[in-house]
Amino acid sequence: MTTKKNSEQPSREAVVEKPSREAVVLLKEHEHAGKLRAAGETINVWPHQKAWLIQLGKVAGTVKEA
Repeated sequence: MTTKKNSEQPSREAVVEKPSREAVVLLKEHEHAGKLRAAGETINVWPHQKAWLIQLGKVAGTVKEA
């Protein structure tokens, strides 16, 4: 039977990437964090929220991409 040494196994830290918030600019009015935000305002959202807002046509992408 062959076993791997602990040093050969990837650490959990190396495998799991923590998502980070991204700044997006609103194309349309949108309620965010309980406040109505106007088109042109920048908000910080999680990646899954950004994808949802893109589908709704509320944002075009992150500030860097836009």
